[in-house]
Amino acid sequence: MDSINEANQKRAAPCRSPATTGGDEEPVLQSTNKLEHYWTQIAEYALETRETAACRDLWRAVMAYTVLDLQYLKRFGGTARTKHQREMVRDIQESPPSDFVESDWFQEICDYLEVDPAVVREGMEERFERAA
Repeated sequence: MDSINEANQKRAAPCRSPATTGGDEEPVLQSTNKLEHYWTQIAEYALETRETAACRDLWRAVMAYTVLDLQYLKRFGGTARTKHQREMVRDIQESPPSDFVESDWFQEICDYLEVDPAVVREGMEERFERAA
C-alpha cells in the first residue's frame, strides 16, 4: 500500500495556491497531467450530450407513432378486415392518441423538445386530414 501512495505522490505536485488550499491549510496534491481534468470534463459532456440526443430521438419517435396511430384509426377504425387490423384498432382505442395529445405529459415532452405544443398539434391534425 505504501508503494502505491509513494507512486501517487511522485506523479502529483503540490499546489500552493490559496484557492485550492483554503489559505493556511496543507497544500492539495494535483496531477502533473493538467489535461486530465479537461479530458474528464469532455468525456462527461459527451456522455450527457449522447444521452440527451437519444432521449430527444425517443420522444420524437413517440410523437411520430402518435401520428401513425391517428392515421391508422382513421383508415381502419370502422373497416378493419383482418384479425391483425382489428387488434391494432382495439389497442389504439384502449389508449387513444387524442387523449395523449391533450395530456400534460404531451406538454412536458414538447417543452423538453423545445417545440410549441400548439404547432405540433396543428401538424398532427394536418397529417391526420391527409391520411386515408
